[in-house]
Amino acid sequence: MTVANSVTAPAPRMLACYRPHPRDIGNATRTSLSRLEHGVAPSQSGVSEENTQANGSLMRIMPVALANLDHPERMRDEAQAVGAITHAHPLCIATCNTY
Repeated sequence: MTVANSVTAPAPRMLACYRPHPRDIGNATRTSLSRLEHGVAPSQSGVSEENTQANGSLMRIMPVALANLDHPERMRDEAQAVGAITHAHPLCIATCNTY
């Protein structure tokens, strides 16, 4: 799977979880998934404002790590890309890389 595919592949599943509009979703995730729902590409949907530095992206990247245990560079690239679907602030992206 390419990094581009790793960004687009989880987006429909993320939207499926978002569409019933759950109450227990963070503001950054809610805004980003609303953008996805309105046609913004997954690679552009993540929020990057200063007040969006939250942990929502960390909750979604563990499968990326497990799928790429033998490929650390791909693991890093995909974790950053998947995390940025909702949390595109540079600090969040760096945290996904470290995590």
